[in-house]
Amino acid sequence: MHMFTGYLFMIGGQAGILSGFNFCMDVVSTVWFGGLILIFEIWFQYDRRREIQFKSPPTKVSHHQFMEMVEAGHHVAVIDDLVVDLAKYHFHHPGGAFVLKQNIGRDISKYFHGAFSMENMGSARVFNWYHSTNARRIVNSLAIARYIKRAPVRIVNIFFERNTNSTGTCKTFRFRSIY
Repeated sequence: MHMFTGYLFMIGGQAGILSGFNFCMDVVSTVWFGGLILIFEIWFQYDRRREIQFKSPPTKVSHHQFMEMVEAGHHVAVIDDLVVDLAKYHFHHPGGAFVLKQNIGRDISKYFHGAFSMENMGSARVFNWYHSTNARRIVNSLAIARYIKRAPVRIVNIFFERNTNSTGTCKTFRFRSIY
């Protein structure tokens, strides 16, 4: 991005020299520079708010295979349904290598999506961290396999049902297992 901006300024300067245009160059330069910064800031903010999907690698890993990888010393963790190789990213993580090393062999989706924080500050408020679009791109580059774990199947009946709002569009259920 910086290289592109530099080339753009060089081309603009060369065009000004060749055309002999020098009318209020200080004002024109300031407006030109400010406009470019504004355009790049808008582009950055748009890209930052855009959520990209995780790419699923073709390799599949069962829970048993995942645990064997961890026991063999591989630095892997699970984000959503992706097995990620953390060894490639330990020293580049903005939160430090400690955060990743403490979560080897675990499902770190709750931390990645901002539902939990690793810090225990007692009564002090700790703000959770929601990762950016660039963090999602990094996860896509670190993904080595798709994590396959069968969820336990239960047959249930609805024991209790209640509307949680006045329109009836949101309900709360309590289930009772049949077996």
